[in-house]
Amino acid sequence: MWSFQRSGRKSRALRGCGGQPLRGRIALLLTLLLCSGCFKDRVEETLTIGVTADGAGTVHYAVGFDEVKLHGDRARERVERFQRSLVEGTADWPRSLRTIASRALVGSEQRHDEEQLVRYEAWSQTTDLERALPELFAHSAIDARVERLVDGIGIILVPGAPQGGDRRQRQRMERLLSDWTDAIAEYLEAVAGLWKHIETNPSRRMAILSMAFADLGEDEPAGTATTLEKALLSRYEEAELRVVGIYETPKGEAHTAQELSRLIYDPYSTDILLVLTDASGRALSQDPQSVEGLQAAGDGSWRVPRTSLWDAFRSLEGEWLQPDPLVAKAEFLLQATDGDAFDVSGFAQREFLTGRVPSKQEIREAVVDQLQPPEASRIVWATAAESEG
Repeated sequence: MWSFQRSGRKSRALRGCGGQPLRGRIALLLTLLLCSGCFKDRVEETLTIGVTADGAGTVHYAVGFDEVKLHGDRARERVERFQRSLVEGTADWPRSLRTIASRALVGSEQRHDEEQLVRYEAWSQTTDLERALPELFAHSAIDARVERLVDGIGIILVPGAPQGGDRRQRQRMERLLSDWTDAIAEYLEAVAGLWKHIETNPSRRMAILSMAFADLGEDEPAGTATTLEKALLSRYEEAELRVVGIYETPKGEAHTAQELSRLIYDPYSTDILLVLTDASGRALSQDPQSVEGLQAAGDGSWRVPRTSLWDAFRSLEGEWLQPDPLVAKAEFLLQATDGDAFDVSGFAQREFLTGRVPSKQEIREAVVDQLQPPEASRIVWATAAESEG
């Protein structure tokens, strides 16, 4: 059901090891669909909320636009409407930032490329984040609060029901979900076939894996595939393409399946980072006193988990088989820079497990379960008073 259109525009990530193009259609598709989008929507929004020990706050909002010109008319129109709202100052988050400022420290910055907005940033500071935080999220379904304790300060975010998606979009999502879980079933069967072949033919492990990751590896595949191995690898590649099809925009649609799943299932409209800062807004590396429902994001910040089709798929690793080669490819592409090659030898050292291949109904139930709204997120940092004690 998925159609794939290749762009004439060359991504930086397509320049593989030694400046040579990555090999094969799998690498091209994965790089264009996944790496360039970083497994996020084509509009990448990040809201960073910093709190100080005395309850002041700094909020920074950033939006990046990637490969906008490569998508269909309806998708491009949707993105351009949002860009206009940023430039005109009517978008939700910038408007909220102006509302919460307790002194004149509100700013914004725009960067354009060939008259197209490619990045927008806005920021604000408040002397009382406890008052400001509910106002910041007033336009959303999130109950946001600052928690003041005797020995610490924290932030609590409680998501409400997702508010996005009209009737037509929800009906489309139902059809997509049915087809996509079928694609996952085919993918799991294909990977299980490869892993079982490796289990019964251990001497072929490196040869098969080097062929499976040939698009991202540094060297040419080790050896030649047998007729059976060619069939197994071909089935795996075709199944992989169907799974990553959620990052393509169907003709006449404004959203990819991945974007649509965010709109319908995710109560958060943007990536949210929480961090303890000093009075100047600089992030501190102090470990939190307690954390619930958040993911470490590096540099002392903590990320609120998002809900989407890809997040649901990624959570299936280890449920019926491990390791998952597509998840491994995605993680590599997210972090790779020019000259990097996938570590096939390292992947080969991992423990390979293949259990019973699940039914399509079991896969659908597992995916739907992962699409439920997340629990509350809570983080508390100890104040200086306790640290000195």
